[in-house]
Amino acid sequence: MKQKINEWEERLQLAAHPKGYPLLKWLAKFGTNIRIPGIGLVVSDAALMRDVLTDPAFSKTGKGGPAGLWTPITGPTALVNMDGEAHMNLRRKLGPIFSPRAIG
Repeated sequence: MKQKINEWEERLQLAAHPKGYPLLKWLAKFGTNIRIPGIGLVVSDAALMRDVLTDPAFSKTGKGGPAGLWTPITGPTALVNMDGEAHMNLRRKLGPIFSPRAIG
């Protein structure tokens, strides 16, 4: 089953990001954290990225975070510009809609 999910994920990522996804896969060959001048740090380790994104010290809504860019476009209640309890509640509501079974 895991192989089937991995193949589905690969097809989904390639369809959504036909240039970016292969580039990230290629970059991952050089390490899990790669600093690219003018872009920043590219992280390809899912566990590390999850640790960073769930670290309370990291905030999407703090100074320099992406919320300032997204809020004028999406409004104040989009996952990309929410933190904390409100973010978690919205994720719980949306989760079943975007599961592999629902998208299938």
